[in-house]
Amino acid sequence: MKRSYKLFALILTLLLLLAAWAAAEAPTAGVETTGTEVTGTETTGSGTTGSGTTGSGTTETPAAVPPAPTAVALDHTGTVKLPLGDALTLTPVLTPADAQTTYTWKSSKKSVATVSGGVVKGKKTGTATITVTTANKKKASVKIRVYDPYLPSGVKLDQTGTVKLPLGEQLTLTAALSPETARSKLKWASSSKRIASVSGGVVKAKKVGTATITVTTRNKKKARVKIKVYDPYKPTSVALDRSGTQTVFAGSGLQLTATMKPDTARSTLKWKSSNKKVAIVNQNGFVGAQAPGTATITVTTRNKKTAKIKVKVVDDGSQPIVMPDDYNLPYVIYTCKNTHTIAILARDDNGEWTRVIRLFPTGTGRNNATDVGFYTIVKKERWHKWGSGYSPFANKLSVGIYLHGPIYKSKNQNAIRPNYYNCIGTDCSSGCLRTVCGCAAWVYYNCPVGTGVIIAQNSRFSTSRPKKIGKKATKDPTDPGDNPEILVTGFSVDPGALTLEPGATRTLTPAGISPSNTSTRGFKYSSSDAGVATVSADGVVTAVGTGEAVISVTAADDFKCTVKVPVTVSAPETAQPGTVEMTEAAAQEEAVDAQAAFADAGATPEEEMPVPEDVDVPEDTVAPEEISADLVYDVEAGDDGLSMAAEAVPEEMTEIVVDGE
Repeated sequence: MKRSYKLFALILTLLLLLAAWAAAEAPTAGVETTGTEVTGTETTGSGTTGSGTTGSGTTETPAAVPPAPTAVALDHTGTVKLPLGDALTLTPVLTPADAQTTYTWKSSKKSVATVSGGVVKGKKTGTATITVTTANKKKASVKIRVYDPYLPSGVKLDQTGTVKLPLGEQLTLTAALSPETARSKLKWASSSKRIASVSGGVVKAKKVGTATITVTTRNKKKARVKIKVYDPYKPTSVALDRSGTQTVFAGSGLQLTATMKPDTARSTLKWKSSNKKVAIVNQNGFVGAQAPGTATITVTTRNKKTAKIKVKVVDDGSQPIVMPDDYNLPYVIYTCKNTHTIAILARDDNGEWTRVIRLFPTGTGRNNATDVGFYTIVKKERWHKWGSGYSPFANKLSVGIYLHGPIYKSKNQNAIRPNYYNCIGTDCSSGCLRTVCGCAAWVYYNCPVGTGVIIAQNSRFSTSRPKKIGKKATKDPTDPGDNPEILVTGFSVDPGALTLEPGATRTLTPAGISPSNTSTRGFKYSSSDAGVATVSADGVVTAVGTGEAVISVTAADDFKCTVKVPVTVSAPETAQPGTVEMTEAAAQEEAVDAQAAFADAGATPEEEMPVPEDVDVPEDTVAPEEISADLVYDVEAGDDGLSMAAEAVPEEMTEIVVDGE
């Protein structure tokens, strides 16, 4: 027990000593460096030393204690804006000015703004109140509004209202943020991606219609624009180049042309006839007159815009022949039902189908079975099988019938059935054009697939019926056998153009002959002006006199395919004197040499070469005799007389142009 008491007394003593030491070392309560520090007065002399101690040394006056603040304020008031991420230092202002204290800082919303030692840091957009408190509970506050300097306050697009955008095209939209310091990722959206899609501001027109494009900033600021997608190729209307009622002759045709608006319009066109028995129309707008009557031709665009015209078909046997604009084959086959005649036609010099190449007899359908109209050859067969035998040189037409030779017992040109031959020239078939072998073979070899075939009711051409063959005959007398007639329909000439001098010759050579298996032999040559150029029977062109002429090269057959070769005959150029310029140094050197030569001969320059009065010649300088004859000068032109005459070299030019087929 005694030991416990002694230990307790010792501990208590130590604690008292520590408390006393701490009290001696502690500063005056409430003093901080931010307040006014008061220093006591120190007195030197005899008196007290230290705290109430008298001695013979220096006497020290006790320091005055600073006053406590009666109020505190901050150097910022009201609401202070602070950029996000920045810092602001707040400074307390005490009343009285010499007051000293410690401070406690506090933020009403640390997620928005923090404070430490008066330094405020913006953490998040929003508002927080910063409060400072003194040791004696005096307070001051300020509102801090933390804002994002890069946050957009608004967004605008460079396009407004409703913007028209062609189908398939694209448009780039530009967004402008405010204020100028604003930064933000932009989100683009379309109200209808099927009509207009958008990515990064690039709008692509997908389908006709209207879509709203919206751009949104990271803080949900928005701007919008309407995009109206339209089809620039969509026709607003269509019209025909003819109006009213057009009269067309049976077996002939009429080319119609459709024009769409606007000029940018693009569309496939569908053509239709209200009565195909009267008139048919192909998808290029060509109307083929079939039989007397009236039909309405309608053209329709892809968006159902239409135009119409009435066609009245008549048949009086005098109708002109009209072919489609894009028809470029050499022949048209024209059939007259009432005269049982097939005419092979070609273009004349004006491009009209008036040249008759051949006339053949034909049989047509019994009971008016052969339909009139405009058709084409779609297929060829060397032999076509019927229930009653075979026909040679069968040309199938688009209407389904054939233009073919007589009927044979077998595929043998010596096995003809005479009765099927002898009725040619009458209504004898089931609808086909049954004709003699000479006609069927001519069409087979000369008229390619696509050749137009017109079947008309009334007469325009006529020919006699073929002479009948005996009942025991085995062969068509018009059959060409292995030697069909094939006319030349195209070729070129080498060279395609000539430039010659009088007396020169050049041979023209036909080349690229079409068809290559032609039966035509030879060509005929003629000159449009024999005074300029002549041409021999074998194509040798001779230039006679200057000028221009045309050499016509024509295939020696009934089609008379012709190529024209322009010939220009020009006289050779006459050599013209020219000048060869001499440099000043060379001229002076020549003059010195001339002086020396004249001196050696005992002559003076003036005696040998008189000089015009108005020409300046260097003193004691003159051209030597051996070159003086070659010197020319023009006083009025300021010539110094040092130019030498030179002969012009004629330049020979020959241009050869080859006409391609």
